[in-house]
Amino acid sequence: MYFLTELNPDDFLPDSDASASAPAPLDARRCRVSSRCATKDRDSALVWEQIQALKGNDQEPAFKSLAYFVQIAQNGPPLTQHLDKKQVHEAHEFVSPASGKTEKVWRYRRGDIRILFYYGHDGILLLADLVAKRSDKLEKAVLNRAEQAVNEYLSAAKSNQVLSAG
Repeated sequence: MYFLTELNPDDFLPDSDASASAPAPLDARRCRVSSRCATKDRDSALVWEQIQALKGNDQEPAFKSLAYFVQIAQNGPPLTQHLDKKQVHEAHEFVSPASGKTEKVWRYRRGDIRILFYYGHDGILLLADLVAKRSDKLEKAVLNRAEQAVNEYLSAAKSNQVLSAG
């Protein structure tokens, strides 16, 4: 099974704010920023592990960058309508063995934080990787991880194995 959870703006509120009010309604046109989960528990989203793996001074900017990315995604696709080319653009393309087609990984940049994502099915923006970078060029290992994340998602989707983590 492949577990996926959608991140929404309320995920980034302080705990006291989140419990004080009902969740904000989500626009049906939105891009659904989603992270793979290790288990069916949405708290096992891999993006949280990626943020924790960053050096201490990069964790807060990564969290804030992800929160902003999720907020922008609420406006719907394509993100290039809402952000300039320096902030979001194609980062890598490859032929996927899962789909047999050329797939594209996109990059969102905010400060030193890079979020790699893939436009999936039904408005899903699959978070492929999140890294801190001091230079513009992405390392081959980062691109390989993004390819692997996209291939795993496509394989699971092809065999109807994608489940929502709750």
